[in-house]
Amino acid sequence: MNRLLRRILPKVFAVITSLFVLFNIFHPLDALAAHSIFFLLIFVILFLRESSKQLKLLALDTVLSVLSILTFGYVALYWEEIIFRVGIVTLTDVILGFTTIGLILEATRRYVGNALVVLVIFFLIYGFFGEVLPRELGGHGGFTLGRIITYIYLSLNGIFGTVTYVLFKYVF
Repeated sequence: MNRLLRRILPKVFAVITSLFVLFNIFHPLDALAAHSIFFLLIFVILFLRESSKQLKLLALDTVLSVLSILTFGYVALYWEEIIFRVGIVTLTDVILGFTTIGLILEATRRYVGNALVVLVIFFLIYGFFGEVLPRELGGHGGFTLGRIITYIYLSLNGIFGTVTYVLFKYVF
């Protein structure tokens, strides 16, 4: 039963994703809402598709799928409020943004490998600690952790940006 569920559930979510993309052609949603729903469905597929046969790892994959639903579902449900309070960082945004970045790094590690994860972590650290570098070496004024996370998580210049738009509109 459990094995059957692990094989069928990703396929069900794949069909739902396809139907959502088709629905969005005829009844377009706001970009932030549409992209977050798209990511929600894709990440559930990613984590369920590679579910392990070991019970501990299967539980981890289930937790990661639920976290994907929570983090991307938050953006899908509250997209209008998020747009209107742009620049105002809340604790919820930071926590969910940090979780989302962790989910993205884990999905990247699973499907692409560790090299890209290390590169992304390097640039996240640079964004936070760039103020200690001299300007000649690429230093900048520095950004707060909340600003970095919400920029990546909640703006159309971060994970919901151009690459997601092309993937959503043309590739899928």
